Amino acid sequence: MLPNNNFFTLNQEELVDLKIYQVGSERCEPNKSYGPIKRNHYLFHYIYQGKGHFEYTNAKGEVISAALTENCGFLCSPDQVCTYIADKDDPWVYAWVELDGIHVSRYFANAGLTYDFAVFRLNN
Repeated sequence: MLPNNNFFTLNQEELVDLKIYQVGSERCEPNKSYGPIKRNHYLFHYIYQGKGHFEYTNAKGEVISAALTENCGFLCSPDQVCTYIADKDDPWVYAWVELDGIHVSRYFANAGLTYDFAVFRLNN
């Protein structure tokens, strides 16, 4: 079981292609929300248990909403408005990584995650 909160920052001196700024995990309180906010870097969350709601704007400025559960994830891209809220009855437990670099958008796109398609659902 994950502790309630973990947070680590990482040294950037030797990283160029892929910069990892922070990683962490959280067992959220019911209805805990974050945003709306724009990020400076890519921020990916992976949900281990529980559920919540994620909203983001696509390139056309439309708001996309998704109800998410365990084995799902979501990506907040730089300069994209995102809001996420833990469920009131079964709040999510997630881990995150904040990263950037010249190849990061391509890495996420290879996994099917883009500015317009920011939700990841693990099938197996």
